[in-house]
Amino acid sequence: METKRMFLAALAAAFALTACSSTGQPGDTGRKASTSGQESRADSGACRLLADHEGRGKNMVYRCNINAVMKTADARAALDANIPVSFGGNGKYRTNATARSLGKDEAASCERAVVNAVNNLQNRVKKDGGKRLTNVVSYAAQNNGRFDAKRFLPAGQADCIVATFQSRVVLRGSVN
Repeated sequence: METKRMFLAALAAAFALTACSSTGQPGDTGRKASTSGQESRADSGACRLLADHEGRGKNMVYRCNINAVMKTADARAALDANIPVSFGGNGKYRTNATARSLGKDEAASCERAVVNAVNNLQNRVKKDGGKRLTNVVSYAAQNNGRFDAKRFLPAGQADCIVATFQSRVVLRGSVN
């Protein structure tokens, strides 16, 4: 019983250290660059850091080029090439897609969240019997870690909010 309690305490301490890894020094966000070769290969450069809001936990905003993300090997493997995607306008269907970010490169995690979002919308096209996904647009991220449902980004761009455990992208699209 005592061993089980010690294990649970150690597990809780590990999660606390992960969430609050900053030393509290000015300019230290506690973020460390990824050194894993596999993770750096997954980052195609399609997503770039837009804002890093220090505070309680991790709260970063990345801006992604959806066209560049869709050209990655990960996207080609996950997306349906028979369902074309076009950008602009204000789509009818909304998807809130996530990807795990804990222990992963933030940009690569955002790329995966974009792929998941486009895949969700393509599944909607299949469900509704459509042939293409149109009017794909992304909600703009706010400074508080949320998306603004009234502000959209220019065509072909997506904001991704990276928190401690997950990256999140919100897209809208229409079925044609």
